[in-house]
Amino acid sequence: MPIPRYALIETLRLSPSEKAILKAVEARKMAGTAADISRSAGTPRTSTIHTLRKLAKWKLIKEMRNDKHTRWLNNRWLK
Repeated sequence: MPIPRYALIETLRLSPSEKAILKAVEARKMAGTAADISRSAGTPRTSTIHTLRKLAKWKLIKEMRNDKHTRWLNNRWLK
């Protein structure tokens, strides 16, 4: 049985900026670029990219790569 999403987030003890970025990704219906996510989260783009990679490593979000672009998507398999 998978771990509930809220329990996983509380276990990881995310910082306020990481929580804001995660909420910004969750609020989007489609995959967004790091610039779009940083605007909606209110964080600098460079630190947003670092945080997005960290969240993808923890499997909270997914990274989708095209030829030149990287987009970020909520991992909907976590309940």
